[in-house]
Amino acid sequence: FEITIVEPGVSPDVYENNNTEASPYVFNPSFNGNSASVLTTGTNMHVGNDYDYFSVNLPGGTDYAINARVHDSYSAGNGQTYTNDAQFSYKVNGGSWSSTYDDVMGGAIVVNGGGTVTFFVADYFQGTTGTYLLDLQIQRGAGVGIKDITGSNISVFPNPTNGALFIDAGNVS
Repeated sequence: FEITIVEPGVSPDVYENNNTEASPYVFNPSFNGNSASVLTTGTNMHVGNDYDYFSVNLPGGTDYAINARVHDSYSAGNGQTYTNDAQFSYKVNGGSWSSTYDDVMGGAIVVNGGGTVTFFVADYFQGTTGTYLLDLQIQRGAGVGIKDITGSNISVFPNPTNGALFIDAGNVS
């Protein structure tokens, strides 16, 4: 006999059985063109040691870029209200765990050739409970994750040439 206490207005966490890396909640995103969204709507940390794992399966044959963020009580970028402050990390194809991110990542997770990306979400302040939302925006196709260079002084010389061509990109990072 188990009783689950849920905050008023919050549906029970449909992802509750994904509390270990060995048994994450698995998403197989549906793409509309080259874009897909994965939202963990209804996620809730019920007790202070309630950690959540999610995996996203990306079919082989192309590259992907995932922009990830957590909407939570500290930073809800979607206009909704959440009651727990959360943080996350990820790993690609069983590699090492990334750094921990609080709310928004600075760049995209690039996955070349497809595979599995696993996310670990924990409370920011150990032992707290409440709601949050992991938001994954996925792009697929050749060239995703390649940084555009804008506003840089790039020189190509000599022009014209019938031999060697030099490119000076200055301090492009």
